[in-house]
Amino acid sequence: MRLALALVLTLAAPLRAEPAPPQAGPLVASLNVGVFCALQAMDQRPTPGTLSGWIHVPGGDIDFHWPDRQIVPARIGLAFGVKSRLAPGLFLAGEMRVYRPGATTPETWEASFTDLSDQFGFFRFDR
Repeated sequence: MRLALALVLTLAAPLRAEPAPPQAGPLVASLNVGVFCALQAMDQRPTPGTLSGWIHVPGGDIDFHWPDRQIVPARIGLAFGVKSRLAPGLFLAGEMRVYRPGATTPETWEASFTDLSDQFGFFRFDR
């Protein structure tokens, strides 16, 4: 009876799969994801295509405290993001897109991508 109950509970529980690892396209030399503590003050840049009308701009390099983590608890001060660098000799202008949970339209802003430094896009839980 216990085995049958355990089997029923196991089958009734939702399956929780880890997200697929990010895949870099042919123009991308490096691609990393992760989570970091973001309690420090940051500059801001106007971005009319976002809900708040601005995005955070870090004053220096940011290292992931939990690299490769893709499941993030929604806690004030935590942030998650993507660091990328293009293949040698490339510089491209593009658009960052973030879909908030449940949203059908992305928040967008202009960005540049280069081989000289990491491009860092992230979302920080502020409220």
